[in-house]
Amino acid sequence: SIDLTLLVRCLVYLGVVYRRQDRPDDVRACAARTLELATAAHMPEYVATARANLAWLAWRAGDLAAVDDHGRAALALWAELEPGHPSTPYQWTALWPLLAAEASRGALQQAVVCARTLLLPTQQRLPAALADPLARAVDAHRAGDLPSAQQWLQQALDAATRQHYL
Repeated sequence: SIDLTLLVRCLVYLGVVYRRQDRPDDVRACAARTLELATAAHMPEYVATARANLAWLAWRAGDLAAVDDHGRAALALWAELEPGHPSTPYQWTALWPLLAAEASRGALQQAVVCARTLLLPTQQRLPAALADPLARAVDAHRAGDLPSAQQWLQQALDAATRQHYL
């Protein structure tokens, strides 16, 4: 007999590992299976991560509507969980594709909201090469220096792409 909970957990984290290794075909396979099993097992935190990985795949395919659909669905699922839920730090998996999509549309305010959320202490700590330009973008936006905010966001997105967060 297969332990469904363990299988879902293994699949979702394997999908995140594949994502960080830039293996989109493997991410797609894991996300599809995770979505199916986690939905059947009523495990919304894992449905959220599967949807976030689908948002990442959509970003890579240039499908901004699917980025929004999957990314926002993932964040909505996490928002329904109790504060401090162990899966909360994994919101970066949805926030990076959403930030990239908003920035590509020129929606600076929405991109900065994503950046601000990525920097919250409840989120997985990001490497300095990602966190520093995000923080500078948030500060520049707060100061009304929109061109600098945009430049810092682009620097963060470039670093996130190089480090396979995006």
